[in-house]
Amino acid sequence: MARYNLRMPDAPPIDLSAIPESQRAAVLAVLQERDALKKANRRLEHLVAELNHVVHGKAPKS
Repeated sequence: MARYNLRMPDAPPIDLSAIPESQRAAVLAVLQERDALKKANRRLEHLVAELNHVVHGKAPKS
């Protein structure tokens, strides 16, 4: 089975001062949610690797 790198590249940093002040809180909330989702995805990838190891009895290829 072929393995694919499904990670998206990191987005360039966003200059919040370039965002209209009325929208900064919303943009910041979205960025914080994105960071939380990235952290959760890393954990899920680790759990999938562990599951594959248990099911197939071998370490995942890096």
